[in-house]
Amino acid sequence: MHKHIEDVRTDLNYSSTDVNIFAETQFSNSDSDSMYSLDGYTLFRNDSTSSNNMRPFTGIAAYSKLDYYPGYPY
Repeated sequence: MHKHIEDVRTDLNYSSTDVNIFAETQFSNSDSDSMYSLDGYTLFRNDSTSSNNMRPFTGIAAYSKLDYYPGYPY
């Protein structure tokens, strides 16, 4: 997903859903949320760590248009 965020932003199939979940995102802990924001969605990330200076091969990103309820964990 790291290399394809612009494709996701312009694909109508993704923007017409309430929830999108992506695996093997390759997001780095040092990347800001704004790099991967999608208009109208709240982003939840579960990034993996890498022991060398390369991007991790795993990670999960969940995008939701649905509100999170107070007291309910992400």
